[in-house]
Amino acid sequence: MKKIIRNISLVFMLLACSTILLSGGFEEITTDNVNNFDKEGYTPLMRVINQYYYDHNDGPEVLQKIESLLLLGADPNIRSKNYRND
Repeated sequence: MKKIIRNISLVFMLLACSTILLSGGFEEITTDNVNNFDKEGYTPLMRVINQYYYDHNDGPEVLQKIESLLLLGADPNIRSKNYRND
């Protein structure tokens, strides 16, 4: 029973993550597009981490979004399209 409840809550976290990211230029986040870049050169994971770091939004919902994106297959090693190695 606990496993079912955990899986259901994970589904809700994934849905919330994809819905919230709609405003960031992304449509629905899936395993197929979780590493795609938006028009400004950022992935969904980069957007959420920026929200966490730069906006000082350290609420648990941001960490849940990060976890959800990683579970979907987000690659934390991808660099933004704007990355410069000077």
